[in-house]
Amino acid sequence: MKPVLYADGTTDPSVIARQKSGREVVYTCVDVGLRLLSPFMPFLTEELWHRISRRPNDTTESICIAPYPQAVDSWNDETTEKNVKFVQEAVSTVRRMRASFGLTKQKPKLYFNVTNSETAEILNSFGETLAFFTSSTDPEVKLNMDAVPEGCSVETVNENCQAYMTVKGLVNVEEEIAKLVKKKEKAEGDHAKLLKTTQAATYAKVPEAKQKENAAKLESLQSEITTTDATIANYKKFI
Repeated sequence: MKPVLYADGTTDPSVIARQKSGREVVYTCVDVGLRLLSPFMPFLTEELWHRISRRPNDTTESICIAPYPQAVDSWNDETTEKNVKFVQEAVSTVRRMRASFGLTKQKPKLYFNVTNSETAEILNSFGETLAFFTSSTDPEVKLNMDAVPEGCSVETVNENCQAYMTVKGLVNVEEEIAKLVKKKEKAEGDHAKLLKTTQAATYAKVPEAKQKENAAKLESLQSEITTTDATIANYKKFI
């Protein structure tokens, strides 16, 4: 939201509309938050509440007599919450990659490889958010990429998405290959252990929800092993 709110001097109607929407969201969060806290922190919330301007037609003189916030069913949007949670997972994945490579000010190129158009649509709709919170250049979303982009490191976001970050020229290749080998060995160990669990004679007694969770995890681990192999092979081209 910060890049939008601080985009001064813009004449783009879409940006202006987003700025107005952003300000309304921030104002609503602050106003509702203060009114929720008022019974527990009356003096502090009263002081802060008077420091924000009132909306038109709001003549309430004190937070003590302001209506206490009530749940608004129309504000609940499970689909949006699910999509935002996924984007947060993608951001966290890329940030872990940046940290593992010791990247601070650099803004590497970022790609997302997805298995379906629905996931691609979600990531594309949050393009600016992803670029800002991952400190990268404009992320590109690809559907079922045939090969690992040259000079990229890879991390699995979930069973439907992988993040590729260009690190060629930014890191020590030999050290990164060693890290990837250890990562692959761990994933193979976790996969073998979980696979052994699912093949046990008593596994049929495990709740169906847990079986589905394990199946998804096995798929994710196998995907991680495969993509790590591809990344190692890609790194070796730079030696």
